[in-house]
Amino acid sequence: MKARFLTPLPVQDRPAERAGHFALIASVGFYSLKTGREHTAQAGFVTNYVTGRKLLVVRRIVQDKMNPAAVIHDLLYETGAVSRALADAVFLEAMLVLGVASWRAYAAYAAVRICGWQFYRPASSAGIVAE
Repeated sequence: MKARFLTPLPVQDRPAERAGHFALIASVGFYSLKTGREHTAQAGFVTNYVTGRKLLVVRRIVQDKMNPAAVIHDLLYETGAVSRALADAVFLEAMLVLGVASWRAYAAYAAVRICGWQFYRPASSAGIVAE
């Protein structure tokens, strides 16, 4: 078995109540070899895709092609279902599955490793028990 998206792409969304955020109108699922399981953001899940878009360096490397990977990353950060390091590794894995150029994928990965701590919610603070 290999890492793969389980749902059709691209991501479909609609504006959410919060500026710069979008609510999925269809689920996005990804099977990760890093975690050995599926992660699915259900329809209605609110994402901003890549929080770091506000940072100039990240804005230059981010592409819409990364959006499905960013949804899974947002899901993992919001739920705290896995450690931050593992969530970031899944983000990299998902970007590479999508065919994002390696240099872009690794640059985005480096950005979340450096800046992501401020957005990650551990399972205990998210009210979720990590598996």
